[in-house]
Amino acid sequence: MNKFLPKQKKGRFVYAGGWGCVFTNESSMCIPDDEEKFLLKINRDEVKAQEEWEIGQILAEIDPDQKHFVYPNYHCHVRVGDIKRLNYYSYSCSFLNSLADDDMIRVLYMINGGRTLEDYFIRNEESNKTWSFVSKNIFYPLVKDLQVLFKAGYMHHDVKGDNVVYDFTPGNRKGKEEKIKVRLIDFGIMIPKREYFSEKYDIMLQIGQGQSWNPPENRFVFELDRIYEKVISPSQSVQEEQLPRFFMNLYEKEMDKLNYKISDKNKDTVSFMLIDYVFGRDKYLELYTNAILDFIDEFFDYENSQIMFKKLSSFADRVDVYGVGILILEMYDFLVFENDKQEKEYKNVLFHCLHPNILKRSSLSDLLHLLD
Repeated sequence: MNKFLPKQKKGRFVYAGGWGCVFTNESSMCIPDDEEKFLLKINRDEVKAQEEWEIGQILAEIDPDQKHFVYPNYHCHVRVGDIKRLNYYSYSCSFLNSLADDDMIRVLYMINGGRTLEDYFIRNEESNKTWSFVSKNIFYPLVKDLQVLFKAGYMHHDVKGDNVVYDFTPGNRKGKEEKIKVRLIDFGIMIPKREYFSEKYDIMLQIGQGQSWNPPENRFVFELDRIYEKVISPSQSVQEEQLPRFFMNLYEKEMDKLNYKISDKNKDTVSFMLIDYVFGRDKYLELYTNAILDFIDEFFDYENSQIMFKKLSSFADRVDVYGVGILILEMYDFLVFENDKQEKEYKNVLFHCLHPNILKRSSLSDLLHLLD
């Protein structure tokens, strides 16, 4: 068996996607301190695996002790049969099941892992956590992690429950203190903040990420691109009289979202809660309308018919703030509010994280103050 494969045999399958799958040795929230925790990521795409390894080398320079990030510590090629023989392998990973035992596959081995927030709270419906506990022990350190990354010149760009690791070590009667670590993982679409909405930015990738954690400004840029391609020729300028079409296109899409009914199979529950619970429909539509107008006034250069991407990139941390807000909202069903004041504080944090106007959304620094 490959020497890089973990020796522990208690653990389980965590997640699978088009890129591959992930395993962990965490069979419960708590395991002894002297037992090494790991995440094992198996990549279908050799190129993507190499890219992730190289990103890990960047992160190792920023955070060598892995206090804020979990990234690959080793990488190697392993026989598929060796993986299948380990007890933590699960047959629910159809990708591995499709391979022959003698096939070789790239494996990224990340020590100091844990369970993801998605796995612990949302999939397993772990409840009875107060907002004061969650804000102090999960979201405050998460925002600190993002701030470390942003100060180093990068944005995570994919903040969600599957990409946040929650590592808990319990205290005991002998005086051992309870320890909680919250760290970021999966930096596959991390980008330098200066490249946010630059020519290197893949807007279609972001639009394809889904309605829930896609900040409104991505849609604004996408719709303006549609004007470039379908309304005017490259030699023409975008005139003010052409922008109503841009505005109406966005407005109609948002109205469609507002008109979802609970019985609709395609209803996005998070977006529904965002509008109804956090803002209220009338208020949200007012804020969204103003967000479009402010975006055009602040970031659109009429003379040169282009968005001022460099200026927009100075607000790049607010994209990750939006992702944090969606994650906070997703945990609503698993929270306990001790009083009305606590729920009001929760909604206030959501309001500032999920504001549709990037100019008025909290920065990472502002969010830290709200959570403190």
